[in-house]
Amino acid sequence: MNELSKDFEVIIKSFLKSISPSEIFKEKVLINKNQIKIEDKTFPLNEFEKIYVIGFGKASSAMATEIEKYLLDKIEDGIVITKYGFKTETKKIKVFEAGHPLPDENSIKYSLDVLNLLSKTKENDLVICLISGGGSSLFEVPVDGIDLITLQELNDYLIKRKIPIHRINSFRKAFSKVKGGKLLEYIYPSTCLSFVISDVIGDDLSVIASGPTYLAAKKIYIDNKDTLEVEKILHHKDEVIKIEQLIKSQSFPEEIISYYNSKVHNFIVASNKTAVERSIEISKQLGYEIFACKYDLLMSVEELASHFINEFLSLNQTQGYFKKIIVYGCETFLEVKGSGKGGRNLHLLLTILNELIKNKIKPNFNFFISSFATDGNDGNTDSAGAFINNQILEKVKLSTFSPEVYLQNFDSYNFFKNFNCLINTGPTFTNVADLFICLACSTEKQS
Repeated sequence: MNELSKDFEVIIKSFLKSISPSEIFKEKVLINKNQIKIEDKTFPLNEFEKIYVIGFGKASSAMATEIEKYLLDKIEDGIVITKYGFKTETKKIKVFEAGHPLPDENSIKYSLDVLNLLSKTKENDLVICLISGGGSSLFEVPVDGIDLITLQELNDYLIKRKIPIHRINSFRKAFSKVKGGKLLEYIYPSTCLSFVISDVIGDDLSVIASGPTYLAAKKIYIDNKDTLEVEKILHHKDEVIKIEQLIKSQSFPEEIISYYNSKVHNFIVASNKTAVERSIEISKQLGYEIFACKYDLLMSVEELASHFINEFLSLNQTQGYFKKIIVYGCETFLEVKGSGKGGRNLHLLLTILNELIKNKIKPNFNFFISSFATDGNDGNTDSAGAFINNQILEKVKLSTFSPEVYLQNFDSYNFFKNFNCLINTGPTFTNVADLFICLACSTEKQS
């Protein structure tokens, strides 16, 4: 293991710790037997008769484990739904696993259990919601007329399209009885306190897990081209539902709007920016200078690859000794056409590798590049991402493996598997979108 790969390991461990529920409940949410304090808000616990906990997302189980450390004796009941393999130990809050990225029968079954639990709540109760990325698939009760198979077909079509998550989730809200603030109709009139780990660039609460406890002021945006394709799926299933009808139904009675403004509190407790900032902090301690740092990149895989190649070429012009880092907090989107194994991080990295080879770019410095899914699963794979460095670049050039062919087959996982450069963390029990890191160090020695 060379110096750059060792430094990357230090950085990755540090930023994963910064976005872990255990760290969040130590640093961001202050809880004792008398109160919950977050930002400038304090919630005295003696004001509530009972406390209930619900949650959904890849981090929800780990968040439940942490909140029990502070409130175990005060929690009346609780249910959280997480992704298969992301379950953690709890004592009172029940943890169930369900489908992701496509909802399955457990998604609906346990979501109905959550609604059943909420039917017990009263005006003077507190409902704590633990929300994180993945919640759109894990927590779902579809509108009448849409069955599970149709729901899965709709989601499969949307996530394979080259469209950003806010547009995908606009459709999901239209299909759902619990998304887009509609969960509040079940929590009402209890006080609602949501702790949200954001996997969305820009931290739009209406998009994270499709905004179950957030009332968006703006109208749901639906693209006409996507609408036509979605309605084809609905008609194929002999459904009579029209998307426009669903959009028109996205309104709330005045009592819910008033309730939202007075008794609903949403707090983002960690985000992609958290991970980027910790990565920068640690890299500076390791002696790196910042060459580029962005945490608001929302673009296609091809656009981000092109953006990075331009910065890589600029880096290649740097004279003298240097030790620099490029960090992107990003969410990319990709239209999947092949049947191979991969994800957007792996596809991005393979696109970059292909560009380096195709354009005969010869780095005059040592580099280590990685694109990484912070939840530990990139796409339909068991890896978080992969890495490339000078040695991998030369090995690929001398091999018979063609990056272009693997890109065409959307089989980036198996390409990187051939070169033993996959990154396998297992479930991280958190999720703040993706992180892209390039470490660069001149071959010239420091004087």
